[in-house]
Amino acid sequence: MASHSKEGQQAESAYVPVQEANKKKRGRSIWRVIFWISLIAFLGAMAALGYIAWGYFSSDQGYKQVASSAFVVSDSTEEDVTEEGLTLADLEVDWDYLKSVNSDVVAWVYMPGTRINYPVVQGKDNEEYLWTDFNLQSSRNGSVFLDSANNAAFTDMNNVLYGHHMNDGSMFACISNDFVNSEEFNKHRTLYVLTPHLNYKCTSFSVVVTDGWDLLVQTSFKDEEDRMSYVQDKIDRSAVQPSEGMPKAADVKQLFTLSTCDYTRDNGRAVLFSQVVDTAVPKSAPAGSSEHVEVSSEDLEALEQGVSAAEE
Repeated sequence: MASHSKEGQQAESAYVPVQEANKKKRGRSIWRVIFWISLIAFLGAMAALGYIAWGYFSSDQGYKQVASSAFVVSDSTEEDVTEEGLTLADLEVDWDYLKSVNSDVVAWVYMPGTRINYPVVQGKDNEEYLWTDFNLQSSRNGSVFLDSANNAAFTDMNNVLYGHHMNDGSMFACISNDFVNSEEFNKHRTLYVLTPHLNYKCTSFSVVVTDGWDLLVQTSFKDEEDRMSYVQDKIDRSAVQPSEGMPKAADVKQLFTLSTCDYTRDNGRAVLFSQVVDTAVPKSAPAGSSEHVEVSSEDLEALEQGVSAAEE
C-alpha cells in the first residue's frame, strides 16, 4: 500500500511540470496570436492612412497641374493682383484647355494669399461633383462646383460655390479653419471669380457658422425687400467683423457665396459671403462677351444695376 502511494506521488509529481509546460505553451501561443493580430491591424491602419495621404497628395497635385496650365498669378501677390500693375481685365484663364479637360467648367475662383485657386464646374445636380475631381476621377477632394440652381452665366443675385473642407488645408478648408477669426478674415477679403465673358472682383463681409439643416442657400429673390432681408440676416449672424464695418444691406446687390463643412459641430457648415465690387471683360474674351449668351435682357439689366451700385 505504501509502495503504491509512493508510485502515485511520483506519477503526480511528474505530471505537474508537464501541465505547467502546456500552460506556458498555450500562453505563448495566445500572445503570438495577439501579436500577429495587432501587427496586422497596425499595418492595415498604416496602409489606410497611406492611402488617404496619397489621395490628398495626388488630388492636390492634380489641381496644381491644372492651375499651372490654365491660370498663373505671382505667389508674391497677397492682397490684390492689381498691386502688381494688373487690371481686372488682365486676369485671363485658358478656357480652351479647361474645356478640353472638363466641359462642365463655368468659372475659376481665386483668393490671393490662400489655397483657393480652382476651376469651378456645374453638374446636373449638387451630388455629381462631391467625389469627382475636375479631371473626372474619383476623389475625396471632389471639385469646387456651382449650385445646380444657379445660372451658369452668373446673372443670379446670389451665386453659390461649394468646396470640401480637406484636412490638409486644401479646397475651402480656410473658410472654416481661419476665417472664423476676424484678424485672419480681414487679411484675405478679396475674391476673384473669372469666367469666359466677365471677371468679378468681390470683397467678403460675413462668415456664418451654422449646420446643414439651416436653409441658408437662396439664389434668387422675389423683390428688393426680400434680397435686403437675406443680406441683413447674414450681416447680423456673422462670426466676424470687417475692419471698416459692415456694408449696408441695400448696397449689396450681387453675392458670391462660398460654402464648406465645419467640423466643430454636428453636420456643421461655414459659409463666406462676399459682394461684387467690380467687373471687367477679360482682354482675351471673344467679341460680344459683355453680352452674356442665353441671358435675358432683364437679367442683364439687373446685373448692370447691381454692379453700378456696388462700385459707387
